[in-house]
Amino acid sequence: MNSDTDIPAAFNGVGFARHDPELWYPTGQSLGTRATAWRSRFATTGFLVEPDADGNDRVINFESRLEKYGIEAFAMDPAIATVIEQAPRVEYHDDDGECHHHTFDCLTIGTDGIRTAVALKHSKRAIRAGIYRTVRLIAGQIDRSVADRVVVMTELDFSPTERANAELVHEVRRHPVPAHDALVRAVAAEILGTVTVRAVAEATGLPLAEGFRAVVRVLADGGLRLADPASLIDHETSIRRA
Repeated sequence: MNSDTDIPAAFNGVGFARHDPELWYPTGQSLGTRATAWRSRFATTGFLVEPDADGNDRVINFESRLEKYGIEAFAMDPAIATVIEQAPRVEYHDDDGECHHHTFDCLTIGTDGIRTAVALKHSKRAIRAGIYRTVRLIAGQIDRSVADRVVVMTELDFSPTERANAELVHEVRRHPVPAHDALVRAVAAEILGTVTVRAVAEATGLPLAEGFRAVVRVLADGGLRLADPASLIDHETSIRRA
C-alpha cells in the first residue's frame, strides 16, 4: 500500500476496524455492581454472553464454576427475564448492631417482576462461611425495592441433567439462526400430544444438526417444553407444544 487510498474500507485512519452491523454488533456490558475478581488461585472465573429481556446479548461475569452453572440455568428459565451478576450490594446489621455489607452473587428478575437476590455457594463451604445466618439477617432488613426475596443456592440445587441442559442451551444460543427457529415454531404450532426432538427437527426440512439446535433454542425460549422437566435434552427427548 502506497497511499491513504490503498487503506481497506474496513479500517479507519488510526488502524481500528469499523464494524459491519450485518456481521457484528457490540455486546452489552455487565450490569454488575462491582468488578469481577479475575485473579484467583482457587476459583474458576470467566464470562458468558447471554441475551437480555430484549434479546440483546450482554456480558455476564462469573467467579466460580457454580456461578456459571447458576447463570446458565437462570438464563434458560422462561420465568426469568434478567440475570445481573454481583448484585445487589446491601447493607445490614448483625445482632450486636454492627453494620456490614454483602454483595449477592446475582439478582434474578422474573417475568412477573419478582426480584430475587441469590447467594450461590458450594454446600461444603456454605455453613462454614456462615452464609445462611447472613442471608437470614439480610432477609429481615432488606429494602423491598432492592429485592423481594433472598435465597441461598448450592450445587445440590442443580442436578447433573439441569447443568448439561443449561450448557447445551448456552452453546446453541451463541449461534442464533432466526429463520431456522421460525421453521421450528411453525412445526410446533401443529403438534398434538408429545413428539421427539428428532421428529420436530426432521419436520423442519433442515439438516438434522441444524434442526436440533433450532429446537433447543425454541425450547429455551419457551416455544416448546419438555414432556418431563427432568429429562436430558437429546434427539429422543419427548417434547410438547408450550
